Amino acid sequence: MAPTTLAERVSYLCKHSGVESRERLSGLCGLSSAHLGLFARGKYPAMTTTVASKIASTFACSLDWLIDGKEPKPKPADIHAAVAKSFKSQGKSPGPKAA
Repeated sequence: MAPTTLAERVSYLCKHSGVESRERLSGLCGLSSAHLGLFARGKYPAMTTTVASKIASTFACSLDWLIDGKEPKPKPADIHAAVAKSFKSQGKSPGPKAA
């Protein structure tokens, strides 16, 4: 089933990133882990364009999908590869793949 809410889409991206630590993921997006967690839990019903752009860029998904659920959802392998590439560009390791 496709993620239907903003919270479900953010959770989907985090789950398929291959990174166990939300703190490490949020750093890639330029957000605090609490901020990313609030989106993933649905505590913020909307996000600014700036925040959405950071998340979409980090996870290689379209803004239309992230904000409105439009277009095909990103594939788990593509999400994982985009996050790994972001870590590599910063000279860091993403760590072990999440189970």
